[in-house]
Amino acid sequence: MVGNLSTVSSSVRDFTILILGYYFAEKVAEVAGPGTELATFLKWEQLAAYSRAQENHDTSFRGTERVQRNLKEGNIILSADTSHQILSNQKAYGIWGLYSWPGRASGLLEGQPAVLTLPARELVERVYLDALTQAGVSDGKRIIEILCADRTKLEPHRQSDKRLLEAVAGLLKDEVSPAEREFYRDHLLYGGENDSTERRQRQLAALIEPRLVDGMFAWTPAMVVRKQLIDEDLPKNQHRFESLLHSTVTDDVSVFDGLLEGHAKRIELKIKELNQQLRKIAFDRVEKTYIQLVSSRTDEVAAKEFRNLRRNALQDSLNETTEKGKLKERYHRIEQLLNKLDENPDWTNRVIDVRNWFNFRADESYQADNVYKQSYSGASAKSGGEKTGSLQPSSRPPLPTNTGSPWTINKPRPSASWLSMKCSAKPTTNFRNTSWSYSRNFTSSCLSSSRSMRKSTWSKNTWSATTSSPSGAPIRPCEP
Repeated sequence: MVGNLSTVSSSVRDFTILILGYYFAEKVAEVAGPGTELATFLKWEQLAAYSRAQENHDTSFRGTERVQRNLKEGNIILSADTSHQILSNQKAYGIWGLYSWPGRASGLLEGQPAVLTLPARELVERVYLDALTQAGVSDGKRIIEILCADRTKLEPHRQSDKRLLEAVAGLLKDEVSPAEREFYRDHLLYGGENDSTERRQRQLAALIEPRLVDGMFAWTPAMVVRKQLIDEDLPKNQHRFESLLHSTVTDDVSVFDGLLEGHAKRIELKIKELNQQLRKIAFDRVEKTYIQLVSSRTDEVAAKEFRNLRRNALQDSLNETTEKGKLKERYHRIEQLLNKLDENPDWTNRVIDVRNWFNFRADESYQADNVYKQSYSGASAKSGGEKTGSLQPSSRPPLPTNTGSPWTINKPRPSASWLSMKCSAKPTTNFRNTSWSYSRNFTSSCLSSSRSMRKSTWSKNTWSATTSSPSGAPIRPCEP
């Protein structure tokens, strides 16, 4: 019944920030060049947040805790750097991540990469830029200048910065102008020109709107609408309503599952690309070996449980049905998944982080005939040919050269019962947690510097491994 919004895209003013953010990102890109859009948007969202908190005393937005702390400390810095973001991951958890899809579905954004639609652009230029000009920020030019900079420190007590914060805050007050009201009604309430519900969303709004003045509505909105449906002799639509409800929920969960699987496939693809470059590098110049990163889906309990819940929820999602019993059964399975995700935030954060779906190891082989030599692994679940240990980079890995190695591995004490690969710096994170980050950072260097890599090798001391049995006697590496 509502085809353009999500449960987290519930703020009209966040949509205002969305369309202004895309507008300013486009203007900055005209000056600074393409590829700056995301950084510009994040800085604009920060400016909007500080303005709302400082001038409107509004604390209802995401990131309010960091904004309040920075305002108290007088440390207002606009920057896309993670140390200055107002959320732990502002791109994912802020307006860019949560409102871009609803904005596109509501007819505010279009194209790839996304740009403002003509109606949204007209609202910005006709209403918001005019309001900024009246507040002393001519056509938003000062905002564009600030967003062009990598880093800007604002002083709320400085006259020019105070005027800027006041101007931005004026765009984000709770009250909406008549022009805004008409625009947001058409695009958010009614779903825009490309309404995917075939005007049923507009009909639902027409049913609910007269009841907003009813004191009972705040407590039982569904019952009020249901009563009106019955009073107007419309129960014939009940089955269609239920069918559409189940279909929409199933589609949303299916899209969510597809996004996670797509992320997993991109991880596997990146590792494959990295291995193509690692194959060209001598891992041990004396024994003439190379290494390959190997990923496998983990058997960890939480990941398996999440995988089974997803599979169970979507097991027959491709089979269209209008049978009431099957629809309820399908919805019940999806409800089990949703309830599980709600009950334990720590469990949820772990299982939806796709990197936790994998175990990683490094296989060493001979360059001449590709014969396997041994494996290095820090995963908790180990196969028979792997040895345990924690492998860590002592710092962010540079490109390998003849003069040194980014990896430092100390030989274990004679009493060690398994392979020990410890970083000489800070042994805090294991190989599974660092390998993907290393792969991601290293891949871009590999792809852009393949010529220099063909000439580069790693010294023999890059990796050193000593293994011993529980008794202390040396043992040979296991075969895979």
